[in-house]
Order: sequence, then C-alpha cells, then structure tokens
Amino acid sequence: MKPDFIFFGEGIPEDAYYGSVRAAENCDAFVIIGTSGQVSPANMIPGIAKRNGAKIIEINMEPSTYTNYITDIYLEGKSGEILPAIDALMTR
Repeated sequence: MKPDFIFFGEGIPEDAYYGSVRAAENCDAFVIIGTSGQVSPANMIPGIAKRNGAKIIEINMEPSTYTNYITDIYLEGKSGEILPAIDALMTR
C-alpha cells in the first residue's frame, strides 16, 4: 500500500495542483512551513499568492529561498513549537 503523499520524483495530481493554485490566487495570507522551497512545481505556489496580494508567513528552522524574496513574516524555529504558540495567542 502506498501512503497518501507524494514521493520525490512523483508528479502532483493535477486536481490537487490546480486547486492549490486557485487557493493561492484568492488567499489573504499564505503560510509556508518547513520547506527549502526548491521542489518544483510546488515551489511556485507561494509566489502566486504574493502576486495576488497575500501576506506570506514562513515558519522554518532556517532561511529558505522564500525568506528574502517574498516572506513578510519569518518565524525561525520548530513548527511543532511555533504553531501551538500561535494557536494559544489566537484562542485567548
């Protein structure tokens, strides 16, 4: 049985890719979590969001190809620590 994710070298299912593009075109904020930003074509989706006016929030252990290019807010650290902290602030 194959798990429900994409391995390196596999293509992204067309409906998933185009659904992601449509969502990026229409979002107000786009969150990038734990990626180098080097795997194509998924690495192009944050740029689509930025060109359509979205604020880009990046959570990563180290700077990525996005950090100095399109990221508006960079949170350096582990997503498993940062996301719960954001959730706690939002649910006050």
